[in-house]
Amino acid sequence: MKLCKRLVIFSTVFVFFNCSHKETKHQESGSVKKELLEAIDTFNKAFQIGDMETIASFVMDTNIHTNGNSKAIRKKSGLHT
Repeated sequence: MKLCKRLVIFSTVFVFFNCSHKETKHQESGSVKKELLEAIDTFNKAFQIGDMETIASFVMDTNIHTNGNSKAIRKKSGLHT
């Protein structure tokens, strides 16, 4: 009987924590997605108007950009701010 009670308690606690974690994870992923879409929009707008300062803020110092057959471009040599 004690084993049965322990099993029921363990199962209840396990299900409770498992369900609540998934909901929080879903809410967090929604806010992360919104933040990512806003960042992409900001980058695209800066690119359209040639706002090199904003573009540079999105690019890491170690970034190397390649495009087809062209030579690799580093942040320092490729972005003229």
